[in-house]
Amino acid sequence: TEPTSWERKTVNGRILRVHTSPTPDGGVVNIVSDVTEQKQAEEALQASENRLMAFVNNANAVITLKDVDGKFLLMNEKYAQTWGMTAADLIGKTMYDLYTPETAKKLEEQERRVLESGESFVDELDLTSVKGGTLRYLGTRFPLFDPDGNVVAIGGVSSDITTLKEAEDALRQSADDMRAILETSPLGVSMTTRKTVQGYGKRLFSNQRFAELMGAETSEDLIGLTSEGSWVNSKELAHHLAQRETRVEHMTAEVQRRRLDGTVWWC
Repeated sequence: TEPTSWERKTVNGRILRVHTSPTPDGGVVNIVSDVTEQKQAEEALQASENRLMAFVNNANAVITLKDVDGKFLLMNEKYAQTWGMTAADLIGKTMYDLYTPETAKKLEEQERRVLESGESFVDELDLTSVKGGTLRYLGTRFPLFDPDGNVVAIGGVSSDITTLKEAEDALRQSADDMRAILETSPLGVSMTTRKTVQGYGKRLFSNQRFAELMGAETSEDLIGLTSEGSWVNSKELAHHLAQRETRVEHMTAEVQRRRLDGTVWWC
C-alpha cells in the first residue's frame, strides 16, 4: 500500500491533515497535523486573488504583466480578447509575437527604460499588430520590485484612445478649415465673450479684415480688448448688450465704431 494523505474537518471546525504510511510488518502509521490556520490563509489568499482578477478583468483598459525578458506573466481578458485568444494562450509570448517588428521594438525600448530607471512613465503609441490594423493607446508602464529593490517585472495599463484621437483630429481639422475660410473672407469677422464682469464682451477672435477695419496691424492686436470705447454711441452699445443678454438668434444693426487711432467708421 502506498502512503496516502487526506483532510477532514472536526466537529469544532478544525481541519486535520492525515498522512498514512504502511510499515514493513503490515502495520500503518498515521501522522495527524492541524492545518486549520494554513487552510484559512490559503483560502484568504485565493479569495484575494479572485477579487483582484475580477477587478482586472472588468477594467475598461488592457492590463499586462511581463518579466524582465519581456515575456507575458499575466494579462486581463480585455487584452486577450483583443487578439481573439485566451490569457493562457498568451502566457510566455512577447511583443514580437503580436506586433510588427517596428511596434514591438518601440515597446521593448519603453520596457528597457523602465528596467534601467526603475520609474514609471506615460506615453501615447500607435500600435500595429501582425494581423494588420493600427490602434492608438495611452499607456502607463511601471516597475515591480522584489524585497531587495530589484525590478522583477513590468506592469502596463493602457487605454484605447483611437476613437477619441480621431474625433480630436477631425475637430482640429474642422477648426483649421473654418479659420482658413474666415481669414480669407472679404468681410470683417469678430467673436467676443457673451459678457464679462464689467458688462462688456471680451474679444476672442477677429480675422485680418476686421483688424484692418479697426486700424490694427494684426488680428492679435485686438484679442482681449472689450467693446467699450470702440462704440461711438454709448446708448447704442448699452441697447446692444441688453438685447444680447436675452436673444439667442443673430442681430443686425448699423452702428458707428471707433478705430484704434480714434477715427470713426460705419459698420
